[in-house]
Amino acid sequence: MASQGVIDIGARINAQLGIEFGVGAWFFAVIKITLVSAIVFLFSRMRVEQRQQHLRVLVVLAVMVVGLAPGLRDIGRLILDV
Repeated sequence: MASQGVIDIGARINAQLGIEFGVGAWFFAVIKITLVSAIVFLFSRMRVEQRQQHLRVLVVLAVMVVGLAPGLRDIGRLILDV
């Protein structure tokens, strides 16, 4: 339900800007990219022992895949008008 709320906010922004195409899914993607960027930044600043470096990279990749997938799907649907 929270995802639909974010998309609804994007739709309201579209209405205020006079944009008549799309449903506001772009705002969901912006939120996701912002959150993933913050998490990646925090992980890059963490001090991790040398032997655990690969674990940090794995966690960052997992966050990127899981975090960006729904937003990219929504953008794809918006572009294809599905």
